[in-house]
Amino acid sequence: MNNHTDYNAEQHQIIALAGLLQSCQQVSLIARQGHWNESAASTCVYSLFQLDANSVTDVYEGIAGLRPGLQYLCDLLQKKIVRADMEVTRYALTLLHLERKLIQQKSTLDKISQGLYAINNEFDIRDSSNTTLLSRIADLYARTVSTISPKVQVEGNREYLSQLHNTHRVRTMLFAGIRSAVLWRQLGGTRWRLFFYRQRILRTTESLLEI
Repeated sequence: MNNHTDYNAEQHQIIALAGLLQSCQQVSLIARQGHWNESAASTCVYSLFQLDANSVTDVYEGIAGLRPGLQYLCDLLQKKIVRADMEVTRYALTLLHLERKLIQQKSTLDKISQGLYAINNEFDIRDSSNTTLLSRIADLYARTVSTISPKVQVEGNREYLSQLHNTHRVRTMLFAGIRSAVLWRQLGGTRWRLFFYRQRILRTTESLLEI
């Protein structure tokens, strides 16, 4: 993947991290409130299929659609996240751990790649309201990522989580989160960097929100 010349390496990492957090935000919304942010979710769904993107920003069609993820990261670094919203961070950390295991399984990665290409050729991937599209994505997730430990333990309202369309939405968002986790690692993102360069990353995140 070629880097976009308008952004530096740290900004690229933050863009990918925002994508991961935004996917996890949608998981929490679905589980707790039974719905998602259609615009934010659409950006995440689109990113899942950008396996051969020319730039980091192309994965998300720019950064305008990543404002929820960028804002969450900004609030997290400023310690404004309330306990109820910390599960978003927990989901993200679990997906980062899961991604490290996934990249070691070439056969599973091949199955994911083939499955995503097949779905991309059949559906309008910008239509995140298409229940059949989400069902296909969720099924691919269940046959691949879901077979690897650790499992993502999603907490929320049992009534919402028991509904099949919400199960499909949750799995789709977790899948999109994995895609952003892969991108973040490819760009050199590390957890220790977030810890030691907190203020610098916060300033960069705030600057991205102003674009």
